[in-house]
Amino acid sequence: MGARGDRSHSARRLRGRSRLSPARTPRATIAAALVVVALDQASKALVRRALPLGAEWPPGGVLGGWFAIHHVANTGMAFGLARGSGPLLLVVALAVAGGLLTWAARVPAAERTLQLGLGLVVGGALGNVIDRLHLGHVVDFLDARIWPVFNLADSAISIGVVILAWHAWREERRGAEPRPDQAAIEPAPDA
Repeated sequence: MGARGDRSHSARRLRGRSRLSPARTPRATIAAALVVVALDQASKALVRRALPLGAEWPPGGVLGGWFAIHHVANTGMAFGLARGSGPLLLVVALAVAGGLLTWAARVPAAERTLQLGLGLVVGGALGNVIDRLHLGHVVDFLDARIWPVFNLADSAISIGVVILAWHAWREERRGAEPRPDQAAIEPAPDA
């Protein structure tokens, strides 16, 4: 076959997968993120409608005063840290979400747990970004009394990070153990 035939074969092979095309769409990650954003924004809208800022329901809390719905405006990050740094946190959250979506596009579809963890973190980050853009602060309302007030987005981020850490730990353990598909390599005998 001549040089022309080789080039046309290569061109046909590359047509289906352009180097400039993005990686595959991480559907499971996006689905998880959309569910988190929807639940987070719906819960925050309900709290904003039902409770004035600073109000608590039920008064005095439940479970012996250990838990209440407490409407709080958070201008900082998770758990009220770094108050007043909203613009910086907005940029960081968008960068993290973009980076995680880029990572998710390279994760095999069969890695559902990893896709879920990434989706929870992305959805939580975007849920809080929406608040910062729309309100200038994040609405927090879950008050466990022994913990700073938080919201569903914060919960999703925390659970997602735990899943990602578990996945990394599992992958590290897999790398340390010989896999059945790897042939045992015996050292060469000394001559």
